[in-house]
Amino acid sequence: MIIGIGGVSRAGKTTLSEKLKKRLKGNSIKLFNQDDYVKKTGLPIIKNHIDWEHPDSIDWKRLKKEVRAARATTAFVIVEGLFAFYDRDLARTYDHSVFVQIDREVFFSRKSRDLRWGKEPAWFIRHIWNSYQKYGKLPRTIKEVIWVNGAMHTDLDPLVRLILAGAGS
Repeated sequence: MIIGIGGVSRAGKTTLSEKLKKRLKGNSIKLFNQDDYVKKTGLPIIKNHIDWEHPDSIDWKRLKKEVRAARATTAFVIVEGLFAFYDRDLARTYDHSVFVQIDREVFFSRKSRDLRWGKEPAWFIRHIWNSYQKYGKLPRTIKEVIWVNGAMHTDLDPLVRLILAGAGS
């Protein structure tokens, strides 16, 4: 089973993925974080700043190859990232589509405090939000979506039950 988890930066995608991984313990699980598939060279640039927020920053070929390989040997494959639904071929493989939502104000508040890569300029934080609006939204072709409010605590029990029911467990 493949689960896609998308949403804007700092929405809680990685946190949700890690919690799901713990809750599905006892099953074989592989987690794919798109941040781990950023290209080594040829990254897009904006205003002399590496543009991690553009789909061209991802090594899609490697990510899709590894997801396909994991699907053959792993009970649960979780793919999470800002661009989780950008590549239509990858998105079509998802058995469940999860979207973690936060509003603009929550995003700006969280992102302005995020110092993992140093302090980001305000223009780049706005750029991240705009890139999410352009590339990170759900395509209209995905009809069944599990919506998660990333600004609030989420009870994982209903989500875990849905996933396990779909897996026949």
